[in-house]
Amino acid sequence: MRRLRILVMSLGVSATVLLARYLAHDVLGLTSSLVWDDMQVITTGAAVITGLMLAGVLREYGDAQQLPTQVASSLATLDRLIRNTAALADFDASKQTAEVLRLTNLIADWLYSKEADVEISASIDELRAMMVDVQKAGASDMYLGRMHNELGVIDAGVDRMMAIRNSLYLQSGYTLMYVLTGIVIVLLIFVDFGRTGLAPWLMSGSLTMIYAYLILLVRDLDNPFSYGRRAGAAEVDLSALRMVSDELRSRS
Repeated sequence: MRRLRILVMSLGVSATVLLARYLAHDVLGLTSSLVWDDMQVITTGAAVITGLMLAGVLREYGDAQQLPTQVASSLATLDRLIRNTAALADFDASKQTAEVLRLTNLIADWLYSKEADVEISASIDELRAMMVDVQKAGASDMYLGRMHNELGVIDAGVDRMMAIRNSLYLQSGYTLMYVLTGIVIVLLIFVDFGRTGLAPWLMSGSLTMIYAYLILLVRDLDNPFSYGRRAGAAEVDLSALRMVSDELRSRS
């Protein structure tokens, strides 16, 4: 149903505009000197800014799709490195592996808004501190370097997800897009298309639906890490993170 949410909402906006057009023209008898040719400049402007915003968020969405998989892969690799080091140096790494599992679950819960940002950062810092114990236990420089590298990948991936989740792509672009498309949609209520029959209704309804759909799509793509009740139609797949969580839990 979430996949159809944008379409349903767009149809609702389109129906509202058609109802307003019916009330203005057929019930109240209002007439307008505004013709379709007068709207060409503003409709072009609205289409251009909406297209630019869509291209921008699509580019970021492509990057965002890879982040959970990258983070999950680094978590699994970090756990494996700790276990291999513990086997070679003959020490108990249960505290470190438990913290890796805890961080994996924290990230999943954070994405569902069950944990705060600071909890993720605190867990990563705790793992970095635990690397000191691994080093004291006799871990080789090669293994320690790889562990710190994986921790860096996890930290960077989480920071990137936080930035995408907590900010808009381009605030000024959103403002201009909302203003221009809003003006176009309002004018579609009153514009005289110079035709009779169903043509004016089809043009008003379809254009409104297209603009509304594109705006909602831009908003959904701009926050692909929205899950649970706030989930949109373009959330990034978290199956890799869940698989790693199950894998780490089975190793414990």
